[in-house]
Amino acid sequence: MKTLRPFGVLAVVVLMGATLDVAAQCTNTSQYPSNSIIPDQFGALTTISGCSFELEYSVITNINAGAAYQFTLSSGGYITVHQDTYNGPVIGQGYSPVTVTAATSGDLFAHWTVDANCNTATNCETTTVQLFLNCTPPSAGYVITDDCNNGVFTIDVTVTDLGDGAYVDLNYNSNFGSSGSQTNLGLGTYTIGPFPIGDGVDVVVAHPSDPACNITWNQLVSTGVCPVTVQCGGAEINDTYCYGNNDSHAWWWQSSGIEPLAILFSSGMIESSSFDHLTIYDGPNAQSPILYDHVGGTEDLAGLLVISTGPDLYMAMSSDGSVSCASNSSWEWNWTVGCLDCTVPEAEFTLVPDCIHREYSIQVDVTSTGDAATVDLVDIYHADTTFGLGVGQHLIGPFPVDTAASVGVYNGDNSLCRMFSPELVQLADSCVIADCGPLPYTYCYTNDDDAWFVYQSTGGQPVTISFNAGSLLVNDKIVVYNGFDDYAAVLFNGNLGGNLTGFAISSSNVDNAIALRVLSDANGSCQGGQAQDEMYWDVGCGLVGIDEAGGQGFHLYPNPTTGTLYIDLPQGRVMDLSVRVYDVSGRVVLGQDLPQAVGRRSIDLSGLQNGNYFIQLVTPEWVKTRQVQVAR
Repeated sequence: MKTLRPFGVLAVVVLMGATLDVAAQCTNTSQYPSNSIIPDQFGALTTISGCSFELEYSVITNINAGAAYQFTLSSGGYITVHQDTYNGPVIGQGYSPVTVTAATSGDLFAHWTVDANCNTATNCETTTVQLFLNCTPPSAGYVITDDCNNGVFTIDVTVTDLGDGAYVDLNYNSNFGSSGSQTNLGLGTYTIGPFPIGDGVDVVVAHPSDPACNITWNQLVSTGVCPVTVQCGGAEINDTYCYGNNDSHAWWWQSSGIEPLAILFSSGMIESSSFDHLTIYDGPNAQSPILYDHVGGTEDLAGLLVISTGPDLYMAMSSDGSVSCASNSSWEWNWTVGCLDCTVPEAEFTLVPDCIHREYSIQVDVTSTGDAATVDLVDIYHADTTFGLGVGQHLIGPFPVDTAASVGVYNGDNSLCRMFSPELVQLADSCVIADCGPLPYTYCYTNDDDAWFVYQSTGGQPVTISFNAGSLLVNDKIVVYNGFDDYAAVLFNGNLGGNLTGFAISSSNVDNAIALRVLSDANGSCQGGQAQDEMYWDVGCGLVGIDEAGGQGFHLYPNPTTGTLYIDLPQGRVMDLSVRVYDVSGRVVLGQDLPQAVGRRSIDLSGLQNGNYFIQLVTPEWVKTRQVQVAR
């Protein structure tokens, strides 16, 4: 693979001042914009058009030591030229034009103050820079030849004109430490190298008496891409790359047989394709069909899998001058390349809901492990892998409701042979129970439990939960929300002294929905046998009755109350009665024991703030808990 770069001769280079914003410069002349001008020292005329204003400077780079440079302002003005840095040694100054001789090959910084007023675009100044040589440079070109089999390249330098010198010298230095010289050379072609592929070489075709007429080529590198052989049946190739600004790189992989190749990215970012580019080709070069082309915005490459149709895979990238892995190391690319000398496994996927715990799992039914003995199951959501599984059913998860998840099934011998489940999700809405019962529900809670039961009336009425039984330990509780989830207002939060029997509560929202949540700690539960009774409740439509009739009935009134709440007990019945008042946080805010109660009794709620409370009546025969409102 060869690249030919001819080199012409021209002794004068004229550079115009760089493009500037007129308004910004005229309103803030104290700031010094740095405009880097890089002359092509022996190439065609270089022009950078634009305006120059008061108190400006430009940077002239790639200069020749010993060469003379003349700076000219179109309408006059004072010029000061510094060597190497913005405030380096002054090597010349005065009113335009000013001629200086570069002391070294470093930069020149030309500062100027123009005489014209800087108030309109018509007052812009034009700055020119002329390069004067006291010699005639030689002419030469170079060709880079790659030797992929040996991993090296050589550089052939062809001298076509000696200029005004009797001969030239050929000098080189490489990044890997190689250096050398060939002296007293005439016209002809001369080879330097070999250099390892990846090395960068600086080459100088030197004039015999004046370095200002030297020809310099910096950082010549192998321009070809040599294939990397991927051993089919052997280990996969893992590689990384951290691309930089103004970067250009290519890779070529070739399988050791006829099997296709696959490349899989495990991580990495690339900026929008408006600035940076990545393309993967189905063949040995960039003329092959495109398999993948980065054409959108900033992209996360993790999970990108590209498979060739033949034994070659070629990848090329390029970048602009900003935003890259060089400035953000977390953008580094990591990938694996391997032969697809394997058979993809087969599986079926089923969503398994667990609405009570607001989650779901994915059942993977592996029907074939491909040509491997086992498969690996990859939980994409949790970035977790289960290794060495065979044919059969396997459960992956759990995953939160309303969160999409998928599972990868990888060949146990070659992870590039893989399949993926479709994206699955269990929606929280599908866990809402539409009910106008009364239907019984039971639940025996566990240690560290967080269980949900969400109901919605089917008849356009409030939905009511009524507990017939239920024990809770001291640090366990229920929370009732006036809606579908914990974003709704809390209706109740507590454990009623550990006994839910007789507790009833209704929704009061336009959706006619109510959510019951059971929360427990790690120190005992119903399932562990520490809580005596499992929860047992009914769900119905319509408000919970505060007026209970029948042999065990009672009346509570008025509701709402301004302070005094009356309790009418069953006629003719004498009973021991305990009254407990709870707030919505489940705290006892008032209590009163009424032994041998009969007929009408009252309880004073005037000491409570306005709001909703729960009145619990406990007798030897029954427990009832009802909601009451204090409003003044």
